[in-house]
Amino acid sequence: MPRVGRVKLLKKIKHNDNWIFAAALFDSKGRVRRDHVTVGGGDQLHPEGVHFLQWWNAGVRTHEAVGPDAFVASERARKKQAELSAVRSGVIDTTKEIEHPSRVTVKNALGKYEDYIRYHRSLRTFRNYRPTLRPFGEFCPHTYVDQVDRAALMDFATLCPKAGQNGKTIYNKLVVLCQLLKQHGRSKLLTASDWPSFVETVRPIYEDAELAALFKACAPHEEMRFKFYLMSGFRDAEGRAVTWRDVDFRHTGVRVTAKPHWGFHPKNWEEREVPVPGKLIAMLQKFKPAAASPDDPVFPSTTGRPDGAMLEKLKAVAWRGELKCAHCTVKHTPAHGTIKTNRCAAGPYCTRWFLHKFRHYLRDPPPARRDRHPHTSAVDGAPRYRKHDGLPERRHSGLFGSRLRWASNSRSCAISKPLSFNIQRYGMVTAPQAGTCTGRDKMCAWSLLHRE
Repeated sequence: MPRVGRVKLLKKIKHNDNWIFAAALFDSKGRVRRDHVTVGGGDQLHPEGVHFLQWWNAGVRTHEAVGPDAFVASERARKKQAELSAVRSGVIDTTKEIEHPSRVTVKNALGKYEDYIRYHRSLRTFRNYRPTLRPFGEFCPHTYVDQVDRAALMDFATLCPKAGQNGKTIYNKLVVLCQLLKQHGRSKLLTASDWPSFVETVRPIYEDAELAALFKACAPHEEMRFKFYLMSGFRDAEGRAVTWRDVDFRHTGVRVTAKPHWGFHPKNWEEREVPVPGKLIAMLQKFKPAAASPDDPVFPSTTGRPDGAMLEKLKAVAWRGELKCAHCTVKHTPAHGTIKTNRCAAGPYCTRWFLHKFRHYLRDPPPARRDRHPHTSAVDGAPRYRKHDGLPERRHSGLFGSRLRWASNSRSCAISKPLSFNIQRYGMVTAPQAGTCTGRDKMCAWSLLHRE
């Protein structure tokens, strides 16, 4: 009779920033020691990671994930050893193994879903889903999708904090997994109390003093880039893909259109036009090169393609202007002499300067403040939120990502020159082009845009 191979109990741990397999340790009575593994011939404690079974079958080494619980994994190893012994002894006939063509394995389901996200969603979505699908495939102790239950999801959610992940990240991972399981008829596995809690953070914005210091440290071409994001409310990719054909100098608007040759598609697959202040249009007219063609990007790179280093340029300006928060560090200086500026002592990247914070510069007031003064201005009692000339309030998508209410009828705004708009095009009659807000209220969008 051939010799029966031994089933080894391993644990995948993080050692020197690499994930490796290490043998689990047992005591003198054959009981597994929780979180104890052998590394380099010594006993080490590693609470992170998942246990695996390893055995050889016909010259092929096989690994099977059995979960993070050491005692459950030890029991699975014992049963697998007994199963292999029964197969070698002829007790179990493997030639008559029943196949289930209608049942979907977890491995195939995860692989097909990952391919679907890769080719039918954006690259950023794929990069966000991949760290969820692949670790769950290694962790899941079940073979078929119809075997995945609430306990498997809860064990995976318990494993995430051990890897240093917080509540928001765990919540997003569970959402992705529930979407996948719902496609295979496994819906509502989690109850309301199973979902992790997390703190809803306040949306960060740049204050006026920060913007003034930033623009002071900018070169002319850098100032144009960041003021474009500030006055248009565009996302990072939208600003990079803007061409001169998208800029409507006549009607003071900028369009967001698809650029398949650059791999850019608008969010929600919908093109739109965003009204911008006349000051930005005048700046773009001066910034436009004389030899620029309509299909050239407004902010090109050295190769003539859209500049993909907008964020890096922002961090470089913040470093040059000493707008740091005492966490900036210098890791190394490349051969060409430039300093790597996107390093932070609190993490791998700078967490203070981002392009998306320009979108939040003009924002709705907090609910508590709105409820405290629902109808009057803080200065002279004028209505703060007033419908414009009988037209209903309109949420204009894409303009700073927030609801802007034009205050040209309010006594708190001293408008020097109104600008007429087409009603069918913009859904409003007039909006201030220049002027100052006597009440200095941050809800007056156009006064902020034209503030020097």
